[in-house]
Amino acid sequence: MSELEPRNTIDELTGLPNFAAFIAMAQHVLNDPTERKDIAFVYFNLENFRSYNEAYGLAAGNDCLVTVARTIEAFFPQELCGRIASDHFGVLTDKADLEFKIVGVCDEMLPFRMDTHLQMRAGIYFPTDKDFDAHSCLNKAKVACDSIRKKYDSMFGYYDSAIDERYQRERFIIDKLDNAIKQRHITPYYQAVIRVMTGEVSGYEALARWDDPEIGKISPGDFVPILEKYQMIRKLDLFIFESVCIDIKEKLDSGAVVVPVSINLSQQDFLGGDIVTEVDDTIKKYGISSDLFHMEVTESIFATEPGKVGDCIERFRRLGYQVWLDDFGSGYSSLNMLKDYKFDCIKLDMIFMRGFEENHETRVILQSMINMAKNLGIQTVAEGVETQKAADYLRKIGCENIQGFLYSRPEKIEVTFNSQLKRESEGMRKYYTRIGKVNLFSANPLDLSGGNVDEEGLPMAIMEMRRDRLIYLSCNPAYLKHMEELNISSLDEAEEFLNQGKRKLPSIFVNAVIRCKNTGKQESCDYVLNGQNCTFQARHITTYRNRSAYLITSLNMSVYKQAARSEKQQALLKFIYTQYNKIDVLDPEKLTIENIYINSSEYTISDHIMPSDEYSEKFIRECVHELDRDRFVNFFTKEEIIGKISNTNKEYITEYFRIKNKDGYYRWQKFDVIFIEVKKKPMFMVCISDIDFSRVRMLRDMDEKLQEVPRNPAFMWLSSRDFSKILGYKSYNDFLDGSFYFEVNLTQNTIIDMHLSDIGEVKSSVYKDRFNDYEGVVRDMINTQVDIQDIEAASLFFDRINIIREYKAGNEIGSLEFRSYAKGKMAWLHCTYQVVKSQETGELFAYFLNYDVDEYNRKLLKEKKAVETDFLTGLLNRYSAVPVMRDYLFNNPESSSALIMMDLDDFKFVNDTYGHGCGDEMLKAVAAKLKDKFELYGIVCRLGGDEFLGLITNKSKDFVDEFLAELLAKPVTIEYDGNIVKCSMSAGYAMYPSQGKEYHHLYEMADKAMYSAKHSGKARFCMYSHNENEEKIIKIELTTDEILETLPAAYAVCEVSANNPILLVNSEFTRFFKCSSVTQLHNFCDGHIINLVAKEDRDGVIDTIYSGFDNYTGQTIKMAVNFRQYDGSESKCMCLIRFARTREGKRLHVMIT
Repeated sequence: MSELEPRNTIDELTGLPNFAAFIAMAQHVLNDPTERKDIAFVYFNLENFRSYNEAYGLAAGNDCLVTVARTIEAFFPQELCGRIASDHFGVLTDKADLEFKIVGVCDEMLPFRMDTHLQMRAGIYFPTDKDFDAHSCLNKAKVACDSIRKKYDSMFGYYDSAIDERYQRERFIIDKLDNAIKQRHITPYYQAVIRVMTGEVSGYEALARWDDPEIGKISPGDFVPILEKYQMIRKLDLFIFESVCIDIKEKLDSGAVVVPVSINLSQQDFLGGDIVTEVDDTIKKYGISSDLFHMEVTESIFATEPGKVGDCIERFRRLGYQVWLDDFGSGYSSLNMLKDYKFDCIKLDMIFMRGFEENHETRVILQSMINMAKNLGIQTVAEGVETQKAADYLRKIGCENIQGFLYSRPEKIEVTFNSQLKRESEGMRKYYTRIGKVNLFSANPLDLSGGNVDEEGLPMAIMEMRRDRLIYLSCNPAYLKHMEELNISSLDEAEEFLNQGKRKLPSIFVNAVIRCKNTGKQESCDYVLNGQNCTFQARHITTYRNRSAYLITSLNMSVYKQAARSEKQQALLKFIYTQYNKIDVLDPEKLTIENIYINSSEYTISDHIMPSDEYSEKFIRECVHELDRDRFVNFFTKEEIIGKISNTNKEYITEYFRIKNKDGYYRWQKFDVIFIEVKKKPMFMVCISDIDFSRVRMLRDMDEKLQEVPRNPAFMWLSSRDFSKILGYKSYNDFLDGSFYFEVNLTQNTIIDMHLSDIGEVKSSVYKDRFNDYEGVVRDMINTQVDIQDIEAASLFFDRINIIREYKAGNEIGSLEFRSYAKGKMAWLHCTYQVVKSQETGELFAYFLNYDVDEYNRKLLKEKKAVETDFLTGLLNRYSAVPVMRDYLFNNPESSSALIMMDLDDFKFVNDTYGHGCGDEMLKAVAAKLKDKFELYGIVCRLGGDEFLGLITNKSKDFVDEFLAELLAKPVTIEYDGNIVKCSMSAGYAMYPSQGKEYHHLYEMADKAMYSAKHSGKARFCMYSHNENEEKIIKIELTTDEILETLPAAYAVCEVSANNPILLVNSEFTRFFKCSSVTQLHNFCDGHIINLVAKEDRDGVIDTIYSGFDNYTGQTIKMAVNFRQYDGSESKCMCLIRFARTREGKRLHVMIT
């Protein structure tokens, strides 16, 4: 042997032979028939040695190992001893006194236990006549040692037939793994995860399944622990992940709807290498988005190097993967996991599903865990769901997703995708995930920061508005109890109640949720059902396409005893009653009428219930004007009332009749007939009130076209309400509160009526005693409230003599805007008036209306800015900047200027690496730099994407070169999510007028110059230089029509907007749809390609288009589409769809093969 050989065979710390030397010498013994008789392999393992090291340090640990070596040598002085690895030792000895020696070694180590639980254990193997491999014999001794690891009263164990069987199984798994992967005997099976609210598939879990050609199916419970034990599980996990990527890619290419897949990762995945990079590189290899994968981990992965594992989890989440915590509730530190690490979902361990019906504690724990998850903003999945009762209970307590044999078993991808279970689209997944975060057991269900849990909570439900119909998605037990109080036996019955026709009261519920969505605030309405006073409250949660979800709270005011509100309602009822002279209730079935309120004896006909015919006859005879009687009779028939109500969007109708008062004079009265339900019986409430027609009659004199004013003033209400919203008021009531209104008799200098705001300094009460002095009131108001700059104009505008003079000159209408301090701060007011001459007296009347237009003016400025600027960067957009550039060039033909095209270098890398959020921040930083640089010398705008366009005016080429050199010298640097991100920019420019005088020529030259600069490197710029090859290229260019007509398939280009309008088609496309011309095709589909798709396929196509631009821009996908044709037939074909972004916007290229 050489000098190095002894040193290479001895363990430096203990002086024992090392592993290689031990095996070599043991093999020599096995090979000698005379020496191998009655020998034994002993494998020693010093358990919990790591804890000893951590407690006392490496030096003490080394001393301990040396002591172990000396102890083994002492008890086995003439035998072969060796250090196998770390705290593992081997001995080849004879069988004599073997157990005595082993116990002696173990007992010698007892003083080292102290508080670290250090324990020596041994495994024994007696070689048979068939054993000729020393390594294999030592390994069997190790297996025997491992078999007593959890037997705390055993110091040693023998390798027996049971262990041998287990060992052979382990060897089979280990030896066959590589071939099983290569031959794909191991494949991913997929088990559906079901959205509780919809019953649709929200995702799958990928599970490894091994079908061996020799022994058949091998349970994961057998091979997974073995692979973990022998550090081979990482190979399996990465293979399963890549197999899933292949399956998903195949389904995407076929046009199928794909949902996210959960991948199980083990501790070894995180410790054996950079799992995040390996996973991300794999999905990039197949061109798949990270949001289609959920990484499932258990708390056991944090046992070793928790800091490293935590960093990996954060990296996964930053890259767009969700991270799920599996088997939640089965370990000892699950709650610590939620405290220390961020997870997107927890999967409740299936042990909670066993016996939950009988075990009250289990139900309480389940509900509390789900409530906790919602308060943390974490999704929930319940595993092991096998019965409908379990699914119903989980739905009841708000669990979002369930998984188990009730819905599906793990199957191959083909079986899974061909099942009857519908998969939800990406948009629907995000929509229902947002809904799922609402906690119906919390005091603040929409507050994701948390709230106290209540076993029942307030009566709350989640409802969805779909195609103008309210549908229940879920509710809590308190809501069901509330329904029982109202004699509603089921949610189906409650749903019918909410969606009854126009003649029924519940249409107010639909109106409330519509208002809620429009205003963004909680909307409510009160209703009475079966004698119970209730309040219905709606809050908008989220919207997707034609669906909107709402949080509904319904309170029985009689049960909740809300005294303060009840007192207010009583006071309001008293006020409401005073607005009517008489209220009757008409029963259309019994044909009776009963008076329930009256405030004037002139209406007294009867104080008890009487037949409606008798009552009507007496009332008509004694009270109704002769000219109105026929109309009155017709109006109050049951059929007439029901017919008119059914033709309106409200629950009442109104008519006007002349009614005799106690003095014998007739006056106009308004009759409101309101539909109500009393104990589910339809009735009509007839409310009679006075109306003032004196002012209504004057409207005719104010009408410029002398048209008749409609009897029903609904048109005035609608126009006033919308007019108020346009001006920026929240409601018409806000407009009334903020407006000033005068009615003035100009001839007599008197104020007839005045409505002044109660806000600020202008109050009607201040002027209530001065109605006989219009000029004095106006003069005081102008001097105290109008800005000094506008006092002269306002004084002339309101001057009584001037208004009369203008009227006589033919100017009946006047208007003025002025600055006012009427509300305590400066605001622009708009005032308008109209003068009307009384036909009876000849006097002149003026009607003034002042209202605040400050918010409206700000709104106009804001809209102007929004139209002209890019919403992300704040720069001008191309639509506002380009006309300015064109105008400047046209108006300054002699000015030396430069049109500059700029583009970011490697911007796609920034988006792909750090996410679109980082890309947006980079664009903002670039825009800020460009705005700062261009501000003094010209104008700059964002064209779209990462392209910018600038114009430097009245500067030489030398200045432009110096300007761009300084601009591009340093890359733009930002900090995003702890990362320093840099991005340089390239530019090209063309000089005006020396290189061109037309804007579009300069634009093309600058664009070409920019691409020349980019080809020469990063952070470069250059001026356009003429290329002789351009003329040759131009000569061989084809027109778009020529190119389209050469394609061997039906081809169309569409714009990506509402319904995808068609921009270009070829003749083959027209023929495919059996149309004789493009015009006929356009009329057939109304110019939109989505109308060419059969109705049953439209939702899928729309989802594909909208998700495509998020995930597959610049790529082509395949999908099978059923098209409708001009002759009424349908044809299912394979369709290639390419998603492209151009300077003109998003484009969709469709080819039908």
